[in-house]
Amino acid sequence: MSQIKQLLRLHKQGKSKRFIARTLGMSRNTVKSYLNKLSFIQLDINDLLALQNPVLEKQFYSVSPAYKERRYRHLKGRLDFYTKQLEGVSVNRQTLWEEYQADCPGGYKRSQFFHHLAQHK
Repeated sequence: MSQIKQLLRLHKQGKSKRFIARTLGMSRNTVKSYLNKLSFIQLDINDLLALQNPVLEKQFYSVSPAYKERRYRHLKGRLDFYTKQLEGVSVNRQTLWEEYQADCPGGYKRSQFFHHLAQHK
């Protein structure tokens, strides 16, 4: 079960932010950040808990300002292509990132590129 789902269950049970943070091993500010994002999401907690983990996480990350940046929109348009390329024998994430950097010099650095690629897969 994802940490977000665990966080939502504990919040629904009326547990404090401090209790949730201690139980899940995260900071209170992280818990507070996730709970603040709830107000921007159009679904209630029960609907969110019913979602599959990747869909649930997408709900929370899509409201992040980082996912509204031009460079994310640029990368997002290419993620399907990159995913298909990874199925090839001689293609790896490093090669794809190098191609991405050549095409978009102001884009994401290696770790963020890998993160977004993994999230998309």
